[in-house]
Amino acid sequence: MKILIRPKYKKFDEARFDALIEKLEDTLYKTGADYKEAPKYTDCVTAIRYILENSSDIVLPRVYIWDMPKSLLEDFWATKISQKLWRKWDLIFFEKMSFRHKKYMISHVGILISESEFFHSSFHFEGGNISSVRDIDYNALILDESFLDIAKDPRNNP
Repeated sequence: MKILIRPKYKKFDEARFDALIEKLEDTLYKTGADYKEAPKYTDCVTAIRYILENSSDIVLPRVYIWDMPKSLLEDFWATKISQKLWRKWDLIFFEKMSFRHKKYMISHVGILISESEFFHSSFHFEGGNISSVRDIDYNALILDESFLDIAKDPRNNP
């Protein structure tokens, strides 16, 4: 399942955004990558945080990924939108069933770069560890239950 969130941008540098996507494409994926490691190494949150902080006025909250949409909405930084209304720069969150937690949880984030594609950083079984552009109908080939075992997410430390 996909959840689309539109950040309430006050400023957005489209040329910078496009350059950052190009710069990050094919960079190495690293689980739990620290923001300081970007752009050389990223994970999904680090990549999107890096892009937004360097092209807009939006800073992603330092929360676990499964709490991110809720935090963005509660802090009035964003609004939830339907798939019929999506556009460039919207955030796309993917839910997966966590059998350990017995519920669907947000497990991945990307950012739309067109009406049909989004950028993300993920481990790809078919292509290794890379950041890439995917079709919007992408079925996230990410996450086994070990992802949810991360005791302390390094992104929560400033």
